Amino acid sequence: GQTTPQSSGTSNGPFGGYVFKYENTTVDVCKKGGVVTLFRDERALGLQELTADQAASQAMRILKALGWGEFVKTATEDFGGYIQLEAINEQQGIRIYPDRIRLTVGKDNGQITSYDSTPYWLFNHERNLNKNLTLEEAKTRLHPGIVVKENRLAIISLPGWEEAFCYEFRGSQNDEDFLIYINALDGAEEKIQRIIRTPRGEFLQ
Repeated sequence: GQTTPQSSGTSNGPFGGYVFKYENTTVDVCKKGGVVTLFRDERALGLQELTADQAASQAMRILKALGWGEFVKTATEDFGGYIQLEAINEQQGIRIYPDRIRLTVGKDNGQITSYDSTPYWLFNHERNLNKNLTLEEAKTRLHPGIVVKENRLAIISLPGWEEAFCYEFRGSQNDEDFLIYINALDGAEEKIQRIIRTPRGEFLQ
């Protein structure tokens, strides 16, 4: 049979949109462009069949099938019956942190039970991805005691609506892990975040 979602008014999120409900599901559709910005399925969760990693992998496959192409998972938090994860836009191997989607995924069957793409639609725009510094030049800006484990290019959010195009270095010093962001245009140190490991996942401080 055909299912007909019922309109239940308008949303007062940052976009202003239309809200539809069907059984346990609520969907917000943006007036501009008709994109789904918010989706919630408040179904009861069944027995856990999947690990957090399996649930995350399945959710990322579903995200791709829904047309969200080059997205990468950046953080996973395990709440037992479900996980929460963040996925961000990646272009030419450059992580674009402001363009992110938040997902909740059931560990019973790996289905996405909610997603919020509001940050993506708020921040996504054409960006200049030309850098002035080489990787080696950016590395010279790091504290000499840092042991670099990974590096990549990334766009990060700064206070207000500002963004910075940076080299992201994951490094360690004195048994602590950090993310250090060096501006790829002028070599300034834009941000340092400490990585905290917990049973539920990694967190940034």
